[in-house]
Amino acid sequence: MMQSFDNGADSQGFREINVTPLVDVMLVLLIVFMVTAPLLHGGLTVELPEVGDETAPASKAAVVTITREGRIYLGEREVTVDVPRALREEPSAHGPAGLQVRADRDVRYDVVATVLAAARAEGIGKIDLVVDPNREPGG
Repeated sequence: MMQSFDNGADSQGFREINVTPLVDVMLVLLIVFMVTAPLLHGGLTVELPEVGDETAPASKAAVVTITREGRIYLGEREVTVDVPRALREEPSAHGPAGLQVRADRDVRYDVVATVLAAARAEGIGKIDLVVDPNREPGG
């Protein structure tokens, strides 16, 4: 006499799908995106001063960024050592859009004043100070 140990599992197939591997992969992808998303911003990061004013329209102005440490950048290039020469050689600073100055809110005032004086000395007629309009003053 031959005994059959067939419990019917082979003929019916799987009753449920195992989603554990799918959940594992999705969690890993979520972590990867959460870690890399802040790095995709690019550029220099400064914390702008707070004012309740409207923003100026976007233009093709030259952008000077002053970091918290007092480093000065024209676009992506550091020009801390010779700001007047860099402004003199930047054609977009002398155009109708002028110059935009983005300074960290904790930067020393004399660094900002030095950049503004250099811009005036180079004959740049329009200088805009960039601020964060979404933040309330003193907050």
